[in-house]
This record gives sequence, structure tokens and C-alpha cells, in this order.
Amino acid sequence: ITMYDVVGVPGEQVSGTGSGVTDDMEPEGSNTTMVASLGSGIPVWTERDGVMSVSDEALVGADGLIPGDILLGRCRLSPVPDWNPMDNWTHVALYIGDDRLMVSSNPIQDTMVTTLRSWMYPKMTWVTYLRVATADEEVRNKAVEWAKERRGDPYDASWFSKDADEYSWYCSELIWAAYIHASDGRIDIEHEPDSGGISPNEIYVDD
Repeated sequence: ITMYDVVGVPGEQVSGTGSGVTDDMEPEGSNTTMVASLGSGIPVWTERDGVMSVSDEALVGADGLIPGDILLGRCRLSPVPDWNPMDNWTHVALYIGDDRLMVSSNPIQDTMVTTLRSWMYPKMTWVTYLRVATADEEVRNKAVEWAKERRGDPYDASWFSKDADEYSWYCSELIWAAYIHASDGRIDIEHEPDSGGISPNEIYVDD
């Protein structure tokens, strides 16, 4: 996994359609801009009520997200401490292109396609994105296609186990299994593979 760092820089309030944290309003009094570096791409992060959110239009530019990238988020209602969000990611999704994600979030919605904007504030208070360093374009595309075929599969509440060949998924299990299948078992994005479940954090710290 290659992580793209988020760094703070002085900046002006971001304005204009699509560049704020919601569809119809901009943060007031914001004086901080954040950037997440990937090549020459500069996704724009804006501050609202002390938290940061990324503009989806900025993120998916020529040097932004590509299909197969992994998004890690911290849910707004998570018990993760505000002072150290990077240590505890609570959710994960797979970017499949065209501003869309594959995700398995909860028993009500099952495995579904959702939008990149659904990972904006206020649903997510922190987001980072990763790229699997050992996967080439073919493997990334296979992972995307495999995940898309899981659409409608039920949610798996058995967080303490994982199975790449079952028919229900929790969020990190889905992404892990996608790369297992896409690489014929060669790429395991669990930091320390074991017989237990796989958490978003284990994907985050994998090399």
C-alpha cells in the first residue's frame, strides 16, 4: 500500500460550485486549505467546524484517484479520538471510476455502489486514499470488476473473521477479497495475515 500524505498549508477559503464541502453551501470563516499530494495533482481540502473535507472534483483529476484506489475514512459518529484520527480508520471503500465507490456499509443497504461525494463532510470527518503498490493496472481493474460483481451481496456482521469466497462482506473484507481474487492470491493487503478478521487499520499500515 502506498499512502498519499495529507499536509496543511496556509490558504484562502475555497469557493465556487463543487469545491466546497457540501453541494449548496461553503464554510464560513475558513482560513485553511489542505492538500493531498499525488504526483502533480492537488486535491483541495476545506475546513468546516474544525474538520477537513476533500473536493471530489479536485481529487479525481488527471493525477488524482484511479480505479482500484482505496479510500479510508473516519465516520462522523465514530468513537475515534479527535486528536489522533489517523490511528483509527473506521470505514473503507474501493474507487471504481466515474466518481463512484464500491462499499459494504451496513445490513440495511448491503454491498452497493455509492458516490465519492458520500464520503464528504459531514458523513466523514477524515479521509485518506491509498494505492496498492504491488498491483499493476490489470490487477487493479480486475479488483474493480470483481467488487462490482458483488453488488447486492448482503452485509457480513462477522467482523472477527474473513473469507474471500463467501457471499457477504463487511467493508474491509470486501476490499481485501477483491485484491486476493484479482491477483490469484498473490496480493494480500492485510498487514499481518492471520485467520481473524481484517480491519481498515490493517489495510492502512500494510506495506
